[in-house]
Amino acid sequence: MAAGRISARLDRQATIGSLRVTPGLTLRVALRDVKLANITGGSRPDMLTLRQLDAGIALWPLLMGRLELTDAAAEGASLLLERDGERRGNWQGARQTRSAAASGRDGGWYAALLRVTGSEILIRTSSGKLLRVGVDEAEIATDSRTEPVRLHARGSYNDLPLALQGRLGSFAELAQAERPFPMKLEAQSRRTQAALDATASDPMNFDRWQGRLELRTPELATFLRDLGVQGAPDIALELAGDASREGDVWALRDAAGSLDGQALTAPLLRLTEGLPGVADDLDVQLDATRLDLNRLLGRNAGPAPDGDADTRLVVDRNPDPTITARLTARELLYGEWRATNAALRVNVTPGRIEIPQASGVIAGARLQAAAEAQAVEGGTAVEASVTMREGRLDALRQLLGLRPLPLEGAVTAEAHVQASGGTLRQAMRRASGTAVLSIRNGSIERAVIEAMSTDLRAIFRTAPGRTPLRCALAVVVLREGRGRVMPLRLRAATGTVQGSASFDLMRRQLDLAVRSQRDTTDFLALDLPIRVHGSFANPEIGLGSRDSLPGDGAIALPEGLRATVRQNGC
Repeated sequence: MAAGRISARLDRQATIGSLRVTPGLTLRVALRDVKLANITGGSRPDMLTLRQLDAGIALWPLLMGRLELTDAAAEGASLLLERDGERRGNWQGARQTRSAAASGRDGGWYAALLRVTGSEILIRTSSGKLLRVGVDEAEIATDSRTEPVRLHARGSYNDLPLALQGRLGSFAELAQAERPFPMKLEAQSRRTQAALDATASDPMNFDRWQGRLELRTPELATFLRDLGVQGAPDIALELAGDASREGDVWALRDAAGSLDGQALTAPLLRLTEGLPGVADDLDVQLDATRLDLNRLLGRNAGPAPDGDADTRLVVDRNPDPTITARLTARELLYGEWRATNAALRVNVTPGRIEIPQASGVIAGARLQAAAEAQAVEGGTAVEASVTMREGRLDALRQLLGLRPLPLEGAVTAEAHVQASGGTLRQAMRRASGTAVLSIRNGSIERAVIEAMSTDLRAIFRTAPGRTPLRCALAVVVLREGRGRVMPLRLRAATGTVQGSASFDLMRRQLDLAVRSQRDTTDFLALDLPIRVHGSFANPEIGLGSRDSLPGDGAIALPEGLRATVRQNGC
């Protein structure tokens, strides 16, 4: 009879292995082997299975239609929570709506003491993932209908130890559906702590709530790894902001704190649950004082031969969640590189990572970049464009670890590159593309011009001082690690030098030929070609033949690069 009444009320098949009722002013009820069927199309036949429940029920309130539990103890419960294709929760029932009764706020029930042991709550997300909340022991208790409810629980979340305690509104407040219900919760998992002080309009569904959320974890990698997220850095995170949930949207707004000891603000962190079989969507906005990508990304591809950082190139064909991110940092570190006023926008979608904007200042040079990575057969393909403005040659030379150069000036560079590989460094070595390097309003040592023009005076003395460098231009074409530079021109007050070069990044070899232009040099200049060839580290330098310097030729350039070439005086 009881199973039939429950089935009719919930429009869901219920079965009871045994039911024993002991009469009295407080009825004692003992239930064994209870099952409640799941919704049609659910991932398992039963939404709820319960090994045993022992409870005391006040008789007179029951006769008046109210359920008041003086005490209750449940053991061996397994509750599965999931949604159907229309986003209706299996706990709501086919006939329920968003009314006060459906949300448990009709005042028709009350529990003075409820204990649960040896149980679990399974939550299936819209994308199909199964989250398990283990309940070793839990208790809610209150002294009366008008007193706050105390909550204590100990268990696990996906095998992650978890302790929860809190202070909730009273059952009298729960019955006032027109008023938000207060809840103050604190959770701890190992060394991670979270606190929520909020009010909810639909507390029984943990929905339509807003309040203040605080999160502290000294070991972010450990915390996220326990949640199933791999590869995170093992650093400290503290964050506090205004949190809310409204239906499918979870949000944290105007948050502030620190990441790895550096100040951090998060104007927006918003997770939108996807439809069944569809990935969730994450919208992130972060502003940091300092971001060290070496620590955040980790050297998960192993250290590079020169000790510089490297990053794996992995594009998920089915990311969950998809991500839209906007990040800024006053200071950003990657390898030996340091950027200031950095800004980055990233979009992660199935099989694609897009960076529509990346900017910053490196060694005084302003950089703008855009890139896109796609999952392809056997790896990742990358396409990128980079523009540099206001660079100073000597500062860039120091950044790259090169020896002092005999010329100085304002550097402009633009490049379009395509590459593929398993890591960023591998992709760079296999890159193909075109770049234009331009120098204007600089200077060059007089001795260099004399040496390049094979001026006879260079045999007897070294020309003192520097001469103005009106312009310099180099067009670089790269094809899978091999490339050529053509044209290569320097125009100074004491002469013009032109040349060309070829290089092999994999073998680290180059072949450079330069020659001064006869009508621009002194009458003592022989204007013989000079050839530099061999390894990058120890090239041979000598005179070249007259035919060792090819002509400028014609290189097809993208429109943006053609504009850069036209603006250069060379």
